Amino acid sequence: MSSVELEPIVEETTLTRIKAHVKRHQVAYSVGGIVVIAGVSYYVGTRMGSSRTLSPSIFGINNKMNQKVIVEAGRQGPPSWIIYWVEADREFDSQRELARLLGLSETHISKLLNGKRNPVDGLTLVRRGLAA
Repeated sequence: MSSVELEPIVEETTLTRIKAHVKRHQVAYSVGGIVVIAGVSYYVGTRMGSSRTLSPSIFGINNKMNQKVIVEAGRQGPPSWIIYWVEADREFDSQRELARLLGLSETHISKLLNGKRNPVDGLTLVRRGLAA
């Protein structure tokens, strides 16, 4: 055999090995490609001022922490606000519970909490957190 005949066999073997390697490490190459695309998108977005790219806060820039307290109320249903009645030094698991005690509507309590209704003397209400 001459070297001319061996050359195509070597190229085919190398190509086969490369294909097998890529197939074995397909997940790593896919993840790497996604990371590169995300990085380039972020870089271009921050340079161009686009709002359609990833938020800088994802990458630790301009992080602001918003904390909400969630308390287990031991009941089913959606979470509700824990209401603190300052004058009575008492907490309520929901606006409904406070409204029933005071003989007011839940809407009235909500409007007081949101500042849409003038405060009543002796009724200072504060939202403390969520009861789940």
